[in-house]
Amino acid sequence: MKKCKNCGREMLKYEDFANKDLASEYCNICVKKDGKLRTYSDFRNIMVVHLLTKEGKELAEKLGFAPASTQDEAEKLADWVMKTMAENVPEINQKKDQA
Repeated sequence: MKKCKNCGREMLKYEDFANKDLASEYCNICVKKDGKLRTYSDFRNIMVVHLLTKEGKELAEKLGFAPASTQDEAEKLADWVMKTMAENVPEINQKKDQA
């Protein structure tokens, strides 16, 4: 199993890899269509939007979190997730510093 070098996400399926390239070190969320890594701010904004979707709420519940029902709740949860990720994936701290 390969993990995204940027966010630590497990890449299990072809579609999980950036640009559907199995040799990529990054996932399809961390890389923009032009092949460049997203900034910390971009990644956080995507996470906030996702947390407000049905899929994001189901995932939160599955992980034992109360699903976000407001923008403010989604932002707080995204900040917590980003902080936790940064503690476990050192590259994220570098991206945050560059944002």
